[in-house]
Amino acid sequence: MNTSIDLAYLIKVRMGELGIKPAELGARLGYRNPAKAVGRVWALLNAFVDNDKNRRAVARLHEALEVAPEVVAAALAQTLTRLAEEAQRRLEDQRRSAAEYEALWRLHFRPHAILVSERSIPTQITMCGFTGGVERHLIIRFNAVDAPDTYLRQTLEALPTKLHITPSGLPVTHFFGAALGFVINYSPDHAVLHALDGTPQETLSRARRHGEVSIRIGG
Repeated sequence: MNTSIDLAYLIKVRMGELGIKPAELGARLGYRNPAKAVGRVWALLNAFVDNDKNRRAVARLHEALEVAPEVVAAALAQTLTRLAEEAQRRLEDQRRSAAEYEALWRLHFRPHAILVSERSIPTQITMCGFTGGVERHLIIRFNAVDAPDTYLRQTLEALPTKLHITPSGLPVTHFFGAALGFVINYSPDHAVLHALDGTPQETLSRARRHGEVSIRIGG
């Protein structure tokens, strides 16, 4: 028998040659419950071989399929190689997508400010989206992006449109909880964290984007 085939192909070929169905193969593997028998064969056909139950089924598979143990071992090795290659391709695709997204973000970057809030996820996701989302509630766009020395003033002037004050005097954002400060993003690689009164707190080496790890202000 060809030993370069993967596990699913081996199982399908041998079931055909033996004239058995998944339930019968599952029974040969030791499963008395028909549903569990079919489920275990389905798992093997779909290369789910990374848990104890499926590994035990693979160990009995050569007897159930009436083939030599090395045939199953070779098919399993082929399957594991394929799975590793697929995982590597997915990882490379993710890296490529991330790189493309980063390049596009940098291309379209314009200086702006973003509020730092206690929550990264809005309390009412649907309503937040309907009312403008992060762009409306946390982002401050500058009227004059070619005048960096005005960014702080523009941010402070815009803050009242983004915040409301609770009876206890706490400044709160819409949907994202208490306002902790703001970041002025001068470029993709330069930003400054400020307290709400405009006092600089920290120079950052990367622009803040909503959804990234929150920055703590103060102790």
